[in-house]
Amino acid sequence: MYSRFLKALNDPRVLRSSWFCRITADSPLISVDLASRLVAEATDRIDYIGATLHEMPLGVAVELVNRRTFEDIDGDGLDSADREHVTLHLYEHAERYRCLRVTSPAELRHPELRLTLDYNEDYRVLREIFEQFREPTAEAAVAHLLSHPELARTNRECVQKPVRPET
Repeated sequence: MYSRFLKALNDPRVLRSSWFCRITADSPLISVDLASRLVAEATDRIDYIGATLHEMPLGVAVELVNRRTFEDIDGDGLDSADREHVTLHLYEHAERYRCLRVTSPAELRHPELRLTLDYNEDYRVLREIFEQFREPTAEAAVAHLLSHPELARTNRECVQKPVRPET
């Protein structure tokens, strides 16, 4: 993934951008409200901006990365987890980088929910949400799961794979 991001940043259509947004493919319901909050915080004095992840459901997060900071990372010094998860290196080395964590919007503060797509059970939950709403938002999806606890239980037992292998 790291090399794909570098390649994308060299596309002539984005050469003037000073920030980029990381959204993962398994997260079809990112929060536009959260993204707007992050954009409002972007300055040259910050290298990375993200939400406090343990506050929200998996699958609604978005991250902003300072382009120059990202391009200055020594790719040869990254391990496989850093290369796969792209922003991991930045916030795991907070002594080197200026990272900002923004508080999640109140309506998203339900970390017990899953809105990511890793398991068949996740697919069933997301399919129901997309059938229910023409253009669902992360906030509407959370509200729907809170008002339909039986649907929220569908993927509650799904375990998120750790970013780094257990040692």
